[in-house]
Amino acid sequence: MYSCSDRSQVSSGQLESLMELVNYLSSKWFLLILGELYENGECRYSSIQRKLPGISKKVLSSTLQNMERIGCLVRIVQMGYPPTVHYRLSELGDNLYETLIPLSAWSSQHIPVMKSIAKEFDCSLHYGSRTPWQR
Repeated sequence: MYSCSDRSQVSSGQLESLMELVNYLSSKWFLLILGELYENGECRYSSIQRKLPGISKKVLSSTLQNMERIGCLVRIVQMGYPPTVHYRLSELGDNLYETLIPLSAWSSQHIPVMKSIAKEFDCSLHYGSRTPWQR
């Protein structure tokens, strides 16, 4: 078993950056839109909306705008009548998605175990065999 001093240290600045990233990723639609654009390349607004049933126009617009604001997305306006708008991931967005692929593999492997442990823990609390602070 490792002690705290044996592990590589993560600076508080790195933890703050990670917390900020998790805040962005915590939006249900952020990851789904990121994946959709990564898999399909440049897409129109209506195409994204069709592929994500349940997302409202307001939430889609807001999420796309936020993704553009933080540099993960490029919004392309083609002038014409009517003007058309396409979205694609920026280099930063592509890089972010590729960085999340190993995390996705990790979660596929470990989330079922974590759910099982949580269920066992919850059952033990329910039947009074443990108190919340016992391990």
